[in-house]
Amino acid sequence: MLSMTAGAACLPEATTDDALAVAARTDREAFLVLYDRYLPRIERYVAARTGSAEVEDTVSAIFLKALARIRTFHPARGAFGPWLFAIARTTVVDGYRARRGTDQDADLSWLAEPAPGPEAVALSAETVVAIHAALAILTREQRDALALRYAADLPFAEVARTLRRSEPAAKMLVQRGLHTLRRYLEENPI
Repeated sequence: MLSMTAGAACLPEATTDDALAVAARTDREAFLVLYDRYLPRIERYVAARTGSAEVEDTVSAIFLKALARIRTFHPARGAFGPWLFAIARTTVVDGYRARRGTDQDADLSWLAEPAPGPEAVALSAETVVAIHAALAILTREQRDALALRYAADLPFAEVARTLRRSEPAAKMLVQRGLHTLRRYLEENPI
């Protein structure tokens, strides 16, 4: 993984992401701040879409691409977060195409609790299989929307920009995905 956790002491934490991205064109310390801010959400998104074995390499590739393309970011065209998540989404899809030719086999274990609590310990192998089966019936866009909204914890406005859809359309993708999951789980109780 990239070694960028040093942080940038000379840049104020309150600086907006867009301003940092513009500064990052000439100041690598500004990119370090963005890296620190976005790393956890990018990791969660990638884990939700690819599986834990591929997270580190994919996240590294995403940030390397973002750094290489930082000059293409323009705040007038949109905010930094959706720009970065669009790179993440494209990198994940490219990885699917290179490995499998499809994205239907993604590890969707992000629904399980990340830290083993009482519910996570009680979660049986059958339950995990049932959750995977339920998520497999969703469209790729619904899985992406759910992963961006819940695994990456993005607000609907950023989900929409990342998916290049209107905010109501992004909300509808999430709602339809949740409705499909709810209906499936009612018909196939865990």
